[in-house]
Amino acid sequence: MESITHYHDLTSYDRIKMRGGYLDWSNQPEPYKIYEECERIPLPREISLPSQDLWEVMEAKAEPEGVLPWDMGTIARILVLTCSVTARAKYSAGEFHYRSTPSAGALYPTEIYLCTTGQGPIPPGLYFYDLASHSLSVLRLFTKEEEARRILFFITGRFFRSAWKYSDRGYRYVLLDAGHLLENLHLALNSMKLAHSIRYDFPDKEVNEFLGLDPGKEVALVVVELGAQAGGRFRLPEGSRLAEKIPRAREICLREEVPPLIIRAHELTSSLKGTIGEGADMWERLGLQVRGQRWLKGFSSRPKGPKYADVLWSRRSRRAYLPRELGQEALEAMARGLEIRDEPSEFHPRKVIAIGASISRVQGLEPGFYLMGKEQGSLSLVLEGDLSLQMARACLEQEWIAGSAVQFLFITNLRHMEETFGPRSYRYAMLLSGRVGQRIYLRATALGLGACGIGAFYDEEARRLLGLNEDSRLLYLVTLGPIRGKAS
Repeated sequence: MESITHYHDLTSYDRIKMRGGYLDWSNQPEPYKIYEECERIPLPREISLPSQDLWEVMEAKAEPEGVLPWDMGTIARILVLTCSVTARAKYSAGEFHYRSTPSAGALYPTEIYLCTTGQGPIPPGLYFYDLASHSLSVLRLFTKEEEARRILFFITGRFFRSAWKYSDRGYRYVLLDAGHLLENLHLALNSMKLAHSIRYDFPDKEVNEFLGLDPGKEVALVVVELGAQAGGRFRLPEGSRLAEKIPRAREICLREEVPPLIIRAHELTSSLKGTIGEGADMWERLGLQVRGQRWLKGFSSRPKGPKYADVLWSRRSRRAYLPRELGQEALEAMARGLEIRDEPSEFHPRKVIAIGASISRVQGLEPGFYLMGKEQGSLSLVLEGDLSLQMARACLEQEWIAGSAVQFLFITNLRHMEETFGPRSYRYAMLLSGRVGQRIYLRATALGLGACGIGAFYDEEARRLLGLNEDSRLLYLVTLGPIRGKAS
């Protein structure tokens, strides 16, 4: 396998060739990573949470200058808003923990690490966020101190957690889930007006070694640095010369056997080709013909409430859809939150993914497949007619999908993207799809609507249904609509 496009095609589902599998419950991976031999620093549980509503946080711009408030309360607040256990449910085999981010199969393959230098509430060093105990595991303390304060968060992916259920296709879900978590971190920092830079490009080998990871099992996927400006070459802190090796974490299962195809796919995406800048937007690369433009009617004023933190805590994958039309104002409010506007950024998201919407029941809009327009509130009609039942069939015959009012679609031209920007752009596309997917979840929750992400579909059937050219693929789908027990 010499291309990431080939990986994606090899892991495509096919109605005829797809075989039933089974889950080895005796080898089910644990949902939490634990460093048993490390010292743990407890984080405060009683913390103040942001008072802004979700719309304010999503539209906020972090302060480019200013003194960074850095204390234990700040650390705890960022981590709680990024990744939390939001509810617990008991069942016959034990207890299930709901989290603030969605995850394919509720397998939660992502982890968070924190690195600090300079003066602060914790010594300069590398730490792991132990979600189970809400504490920081001390992995390494730096033997050489850097005067300037640097604060970096690392999001990693543990391959086998997803591969246990999804085998070779699991790499897709690891990236999508990392995107969900990344968006939560971005919004947490926004809510605290903390300027930050999201680094999709970094030297994989160097960063994995710094974190003490076995790249055959767990890898760094994205770095977020507070106060930094994108554009310059990423570097690890100068004071990261380490006094000792990181202790090993507890094994997550009896046999952590990662499919070789996943390891090879990640190796392919490790090369750095450069910044994605000029060129056509991705929607122009899909082979689609626009039939006309529609404009959405928006709310007369920005919706108010509920609070961002309350939305985060109540987010769930909800799909008990009602056969009821969705108001145009609600769709316009959803569309307003789809665009990622990181400033500064290493690339423009529109160059990497296109976002479409298969609309079946929206007041005043004819059913059809639309592309989200460049201009706010605009939709470009591509195909006429209600595709929801056919889309449900393409999504492994999940009939409930046909009950949703809208299916948001994340699409890219894989061959163009890989040839132009290099195989690492596959990570960009999947991470971005996950980020926008999380924004849909949160905005839907704020509006009292249901949303549910879908990463499993017959890939070729979905491509043909949408009329995409042979090099383009559907990456992710998120349904939306009125649900039982909620106002529409």
